[in-house]
Amino acid sequence: MVCALSFADYDDLVGKRIEIHGPFCWEKMGVALDEKNHEISKQSLEFCNKRVYRKAIYSDSHFADAILGIEKNTKALVVDVSYLEAKAKVIILTGLHKGMSGWIPIEWLNDNELRPQIKDYL
Repeated sequence: MVCALSFADYDDLVGKRIEIHGPFCWEKMGVALDEKNHEISKQSLEFCNKRVYRKAIYSDSHFADAILGIEKNTKALVVDVSYLEAKAKVIILTGLHKGMSGWIPIEWLNDNELRPQIKDYL
């Protein structure tokens, strides 16, 4: 069972290398390149339907250049967390989109609270 983190726990994730854990048992998800497209992506998640979400972010021609398709457990670095808007900005560290940054729902950071911060690697 995955529990939501408190605001303080999310704040502790800034500067940490994390794994992006998407909703449910989904193997593929999207990272929005900007905040506007994150909001549109987030709205499609409200249906809790994998087919609706994937169609919205992968089939819509508007999203072709606005969403990075990633695999579950993609490694990333958290650079910002916005609690009120329930989103986090990350830099992708592995896979096809390595080095690119974008926005994900804040709950996709769950289960990363014990990971070391980047300063712990230096």
